[in-house]
Amino acid sequence: MLRTATFNSGDMALDAFAVDSGVWTVDNGTLGDWGVTLEEYIGTPESGEEYGISLIDLGADLQLNSVVEMGTVFSTDSMAGIVFDYYNDHDYKFVAINADTDEVVIGHYTTKHGMTVDVSAAKTIDAAEEYELVVSLYGNTVGVELDGQAVIGYVLNAVTVDGAQGLITYGETVYDEVTIKTNDPAFQEEGENLFAAAVPETPVGTALTNEELEGIVEEAKAIWTEYLGTGIESTLDEVSVTISDLDDLQLGYTEGSEITIDVDAAGWGWFVDETPEEESEFAGTDSEATGHMDLLTVVVHELGHVLGYEHTDTGVMSATLEVSTRILPETGAGQAGIDNITVSGSDVFDYQLVEIPNTTNSKQFKK
Repeated sequence: MLRTATFNSGDMALDAFAVDSGVWTVDNGTLGDWGVTLEEYIGTPESGEEYGISLIDLGADLQLNSVVEMGTVFSTDSMAGIVFDYYNDHDYKFVAINADTDEVVIGHYTTKHGMTVDVSAAKTIDAAEEYELVVSLYGNTVGVELDGQAVIGYVLNAVTVDGAQGLITYGETVYDEVTIKTNDPAFQEEGENLFAAAVPETPVGTALTNEELEGIVEEAKAIWTEYLGTGIESTLDEVSVTISDLDDLQLGYTEGSEITIDVDAAGWGWFVDETPEEESEFAGTDSEATGHMDLLTVVVHELGHVLGYEHTDTGVMSATLEVSTRILPETGAGQAGIDNITVSGSDVFDYQLVEIPNTTNSKQFKK
């Protein structure tokens, strides 16, 4: 989790918030204080102004292909919510609930046209009630949940994470909690990486899709289950897997139960095996796997870290992977067989894979 402000517990430094416009006050504390006991963050427009905005300093710029989920618990007597892709106070996008019109809205603001609602959904909004609003951003897509239910989505004509993020109010709004999650590599803590053994001469630009990743994750989890036997299903069921543009030669990254797979295999392009139960593609020098990184090997490797395996000098848990190579644990061999190259069965178990644009299971990093 990148940033969390739970104002009634004081677990976030409020210097992450910067007032852009309007009047923003903290009950039982002031902006900039660390470790104070806070009640709530209250925003109102300046007298005569239309709205007030408080931006959040993430501490780093986000990559344009990053997944971002912003959530807040709040109440409002007018219209309020989350602002994103913010460039200035006359160029931004927003998601809000509107107590005056009983709607959830996605919109944008420009100097020429002022506030424009792009899409809306009817939803009864009581000014005396608190609501949990969650906004998921990926590429040019926006997904919105209210109190745990998907209510609206929209596709914009530009990326959604290029500008700043924050809070917006058109009346008096009381924010009790603000959360931001992302899979952006800038916020990764120490974890385990798998690297390509070499740099490709000519990088391949084909991007991995969630659909392609889904089947490989199923097979990789089945391989570990057959290899280690029953008893690991609950651990594997907690795993989340996402796609991101990792730095340099990184193929995969694991922190806890959260795995990130590079979008294009460090420029090599992924071999996504449609028949993972057999490995004929690795028997010769001219096949679909030639010149690419084996996605199944990488996912099996990263799941190995989730299961507690550390890097080894050789085998599936080696810290580097050669191109056109498949390495899997040997079925039924126990831990001593981890360096052997075999293909195991194809039992399928449930798992959590991030769906775009909804990012409930997306990778969360602490700043």
